[in-house]
Amino acid sequence: NLASFFAPASPVSNNMCDPLVYYDPDYDRFIVFAQTCDASSTTTALLVAFSQTNDPAGNYNYYQFDGNLNNIISGYPVNVWFDYPKLAVSQNDIFISGNMFRPLGGGNNQYIESAVYQIDKTICFAGGTLGANDAVVWNDFNSNPFTIVPVSYGRDGNYGDKMYMMASRANSSNITLFEINGKVQNATLANP
Repeated sequence: NLASFFAPASPVSNNMCDPLVYYDPDYDRFIVFAQTCDASSTTTALLVAFSQTNDPAGNYNYYQFDGNLNNIISGYPVNVWFDYPKLAVSQNDIFISGNMFRPLGGGNNQYIESAVYQIDKTICFAGGTLGANDAVVWNDFNSNPFTIVPVSYGRDGNYGDKMYMMASRANSSNITLFEINGKVQNATLANP
């Protein structure tokens, strides 16, 4: 089960959901994702495993990322939890988007914003330690779109060191496009 698979990551919660599996054609490796599903800002986490070889049944390198932006971004105004994950890769990075919700109690939650985690996949495939500039979170997108979807190039190619993303608002026929340019260590966001 997911809890057993991600046990090496020492997850903050064993209540996991939304598994995603991605084959990375650039590295001929696999990426497995799950998130904690407590709807809680204290136990929200993103769990990502990177295969060490092209054998999906082989060994993995495990990473855990905090899903509460209040713990990541200085001055972030509220505690939130992560949900609705989407995953894509560029030549050197992995992008994981999700929606941030503020727990209001009694099973009620308030949507705050969408965010995108950009992580150096080359370090993760090698099993290395991520430094402060090797994993960043993009937030505060213009028009506050709901569910930003990063789009991998597909098949056996990519855009290089960039990522295209799209989003729309509920009850709207408009689509907003976003672009992150560059490896995570020096990336910029085109935020229309």
